[in-house]
Amino acid sequence: MADGGSGGMVKKDRYAQAMAKLERAKGLVASVRETAEEQSRKVQRGITAGASAFLLGAAEKNATAHSTALPTIAGMEPSLLYPIVGYVAAELLGGRTAEIIEDASLGLICAHGYKVGSR
Repeated sequence: MADGGSGGMVKKDRYAQAMAKLERAKGLVASVRETAEEQSRKVQRGITAGASAFLLGAAEKNATAHSTALPTIAGMEPSLLYPIVGYVAAELLGGRTAEIIEDASLGLICAHGYKVGSR
């Protein structure tokens, strides 16, 4: 009878060890997932900002070639106006959509800074 009782303790001990290993593994997976998401957001920010600056430049070039103007409010330059509108929209929307709009607005404001600085 004593052997059966100690065998149960060994099984409980092994179970406890296995559960502890499982919890450590879950922690590692969560850490890797968090790092991957953080890195993907950094890449997303760079790509979105660069693409939005490129697209604004292409739109301005096209508008100049066709003797038209990009839509604006109160005569503000589009490269300054559009990021302001973007940041306001991002505040209203929230979530991942807001992150992407903020990234695009960052690119546009950088394009504006480049444009002003290269005059």
